[in-house]
Amino acid sequence: MDTERWKRVETLFHDALERPAGERETFVRDVCAGDDELFNEVMALIKADDAPHSLLEGRAIDAAAAVGPPTLMEGTRVGQYRIVRTIGTGGMGVVYLAERADGQFEQRVALKLIKRGMDSDLILSRFHTERRILARLQHPNIASLLDGGLTEDGLPFFTMEYVDGQPITAYSDQRRLTVEARLDLFQSVCAAVQYAQGNLIVHRDLKPSNILVTHDGHVKLLDFGIARVLGEDDLGLTRSNHRVMTPAYASPEQVIGAPITTASDVYSLGVVLYELLCGRHPHRETTSTPVELERAIAGTQAERPSRSVSRLGVDDTADAQASAESIASCRRLTPARLRKRLAGDLDNICLVALRKEPERRYSSPGVLHDDIQRHLSGRPVHARSDTLQYRFAKFVSRNRVAVAAAAALVLLGAVLTTLYMTRLASERDRARLEATKAAEVSEFLSGLFASADPYTSRGETTTAREMLDKGRDRVHEELSGQPDVLADMLKTIGTAYGNLGVYDDAVKALEESIALRMQLEGDHREEVVETMVALLSFLSEMGRYQEADSLGREAVAIARDLSDKRSLGGALGMLGLCRNYQGRYDEAERLYRESIDIWCSVEGPDSRTASPLMNNFGLMLHEVSRYAEADSMFKRALAIQEKEYGNRHPETATTRYNYAQLMADEGNLTEARAMWDEVLATDRALYPEGHPAIAFTLSAYGRLLSRIGDFQQAEKLQRASLEIRRNYHGDEHPDVAYCLSSLGRALYDQAYYDEAEALLRESLALHVRVTGPRHPVLGNNMNAIGLIQYDRGDYAAADTSFANSFQFQRSIM
Repeated sequence: MDTERWKRVETLFHDALERPAGERETFVRDVCAGDDELFNEVMALIKADDAPHSLLEGRAIDAAAAVGPPTLMEGTRVGQYRIVRTIGTGGMGVVYLAERADGQFEQRVALKLIKRGMDSDLILSRFHTERRILARLQHPNIASLLDGGLTEDGLPFFTMEYVDGQPITAYSDQRRLTVEARLDLFQSVCAAVQYAQGNLIVHRDLKPSNILVTHDGHVKLLDFGIARVLGEDDLGLTRSNHRVMTPAYASPEQVIGAPITTASDVYSLGVVLYELLCGRHPHRETTSTPVELERAIAGTQAERPSRSVSRLGVDDTADAQASAESIASCRRLTPARLRKRLAGDLDNICLVALRKEPERRYSSPGVLHDDIQRHLSGRPVHARSDTLQYRFAKFVSRNRVAVAAAAALVLLGAVLTTLYMTRLASERDRARLEATKAAEVSEFLSGLFASADPYTSRGETTTAREMLDKGRDRVHEELSGQPDVLADMLKTIGTAYGNLGVYDDAVKALEESIALRMQLEGDHREEVVETMVALLSFLSEMGRYQEADSLGREAVAIARDLSDKRSLGGALGMLGLCRNYQGRYDEAERLYRESIDIWCSVEGPDSRTASPLMNNFGLMLHEVSRYAEADSMFKRALAIQEKEYGNRHPETATTRYNYAQLMADEGNLTEARAMWDEVLATDRALYPEGHPAIAFTLSAYGRLLSRIGDFQQAEKLQRASLEIRRNYHGDEHPDVAYCLSSLGRALYDQAYYDEAEALLRESLALHVRVTGPRHPVLGNNMNAIGLIQYDRGDYAAADTSFANSFQFQRSIM
């Protein structure tokens, strides 16, 4: 049987098994539409499935097939939820898309309900175990448990976060993700499985359909229906010869009925990784029946991914050639380049994860995650022998410039004259180009700033915003024939717009700059990454996290292709900040650490470029209450900044500002107040009166005074901060919105409820206008308004505000 024929048989076989036993034959006959050979092949598999067989014993507890799913129609009420439609069915339960029906707030959930007829003591225990497992797992990459209860006729149900996404393999192929982007997604899966195993939970059913990726690229792990808590009884599901599993992704020990450990999940992750990288299952292409698949899983070593792709690519059939092209194209490569990309580290990483003996695999998903990170960073991986040749190859890949320079010195004696003349000509041409660009930019800027000259403006005042608007219009008129210069100028103008808080115009200018660069030189350029990083920062400030995250991942992928550490360090750091803003703290931490490591490898352990990243990382650690680690990170950043810049420098002041907030939360209010005195003195020495940096410090200082109990002085500082920000930015700026909120809270502390609520609502409306309707601070303001209503005694209104805040914050997670 050829591969395509087997795939057709297998698909029909699995589809048939999802139906009640009495309907399977009719279903298969209808689908086969007169193809008797196909009908007989599928029915033979179904009959074999009904017999005792070690591979398929675990498909489900087949009593379910005779009972079928509960007949819940659209609109049926279950607890406080209303059924929308069926999402899927399994051995003992059905999952529905449902929506909140009690009028408290809008919410869509995945509702899992046990099947009527399956409510035996054993299955009920299993169902409750799944709910208990989900309740203990709180991770951004795991679909979370929301609610639970009983139906009117006593069947248990629970609701989970509804994930609108695609299986990780389908998502990656549809978007033609690069190998690097696929590895990035897969690392999120490893982190989620590692977290579950840290809570002593083995998933046991890891497969693409249980690993969904949302449209904005966020990974979610689903379905802990057959998961096991280590050290607890397995509820008879293995002892009763019902080995629950999905055969194609099951580990050898699951197939043969051996004890299950955390290594079983590592094997399943290896299968998923194999498919992500080369588009093929490690065994299914060489097997034609479920029995052969079982034997291959238990006893045959998987083929190297690069060899698997090579074998498909050199096959002389037209279908095989087309398949090779399709698989490579989905990874933005040719078949030859894909084989080369997979050969070496990635081959070995997959094969170690897929080893037959559990003790010889990666010891945990976290170790697999780290080895992938080592590969992406150009460091030696643990999945291959530590030979001198291998280490030398890695040394070359990490030090391309140094090795190339050494090689050039060896060749220099033979080609000195030719190389020297060629270089002179190249440098001369480059110097002429740069001189031309400089002259054009100088002429442009002279004309632009002339608009502020009193002789030209005739007494009219030109603001920074107006000057930027004029500059934006003029660059398109005067530099349209110089796209390289135009791209540079648009980047500068876009960055300036962003620094003024005019984010919409900033985004437009930076997007146009990126498009010009890509048209000129392709996307593999350091300038493109730099502009993407600038755009990413402003998108994050606007709360447009999905766009920012997608752009950040693209910038990281380009930087990795460039093998340019500085570009990669900048992209990783800003993507880390974006993930931080989204509350995806584990991912943000990984990105921060990698970015800091890269900069320290480039500039040394006291890297001043890394110090702002250390400050951002310290803020995140503070946010998640890891105070000791945050303290250490702030001290590390300060040591570098004080050495590099001295005590009176904006970078030093910024880190001290954040460190003072940590001290306050640690209860060291006296030390925090002393440090803020230093920061305020530094700001006033560095900036003119009325500068926004002073406003930031005044606002933070005011919050500290509120905690101390000096409410009147806190209010005074918040009002001074608001005045500065309005004078500097105007009324429509996110910093003004933040300050309105801080002043509202200062007034709430003094029980000035009416003015406090008015300011908080003004802040809420302004945030929606300038940063969009999904910025996290909106939920905080809703909650603060609820507190005011509660203290007034308006409990119904407070309840609505708290519910709105809760629902909003859950919706943006």
